[in-house]
Amino acid sequence: MTNNPFSMEALKNTMKIAWRLGREVVVREIEHNLFIFQFFSPMDKAKILEEGPWSFNGPPPLLKEVDHEIQPSEIVFDMIRFWVKVEDMQLNKRTRAMAISLAASMGEFVDFDDSDPIGWSKYMRFRVDIKRDKPLKHFTRIATQGGSKLVKFTHERLMDICHACGRLGHGYQQCEKYDDRMSTSELAYGPWLKASLTKRKGLTDHRREEERKVCQEFKGMLKATKARTRLQFKDQMREVVHPSDVSMNRPNLTMIGHINPDGWGRILRWDQMV
Repeated sequence: MTNNPFSMEALKNTMKIAWRLGREVVVREIEHNLFIFQFFSPMDKAKILEEGPWSFNGPPPLLKEVDHEIQPSEIVFDMIRFWVKVEDMQLNKRTRAMAISLAASMGEFVDFDDSDPIGWSKYMRFRVDIKRDKPLKHFTRIATQGGSKLVKFTHERLMDICHACGRLGHGYQQCEKYDDRMSTSELAYGPWLKASLTKRKGLTDHRREEERKVCQEFKGMLKATKARTRLQFKDQMREVVHPSDVSMNRPNLTMIGHINPDGWGRILRWDQMV
């Protein structure tokens, strides 16, 4: 995200230190400020793409996986990928479906952090591709039965953002929306947009795996219970009678139950008339 000249060797050395790769990486410049990184380990490449964006000399280098048949002139870097944390989200809405809905209002949904099988961590976390030239979204309102509630967004590895317009790539002092008579407390954006980094777990968390297993068993039990309830309800609904049949065929019986507006009802109990 810069047009300033820099050393390819410096980029390579800086990234190797930051990335801490298991194997070597080869870097080639194929156009001005356009580089190809060749990884020799799928794990290394997955780590780089998952844990970004990364910092180099201020602005982050924009990374994307490309097809070998693409021409350099066709490569467009108009998106930047962030892990977004949703603070103070309602407990019953920390789902993948909600994350997809929120991401659609910001850019393009990429991934959902389901490492907590119950979903009751300090925040909900998802990954999204955001347009470089659009202001970062830092809050939204979630509909509830009683109206709506405010939730806030923070972004991991956020850097070089303008606190005046919310766009990436420049500081507020260089922004046309900034008035030097304004104090920084009056700006619409601030350092609170940056989220703390979620540590990547290299080993399996056996406690979380056990929780996931218990949750799956519980969900299976709930589905089985709902299926049995539906079958029982269908069996009960077969015992349906029309009031006219009571007076014509069983005059000495009284029907106790619910009658719908169309005259049909479900028998709850038959009482013998004295």
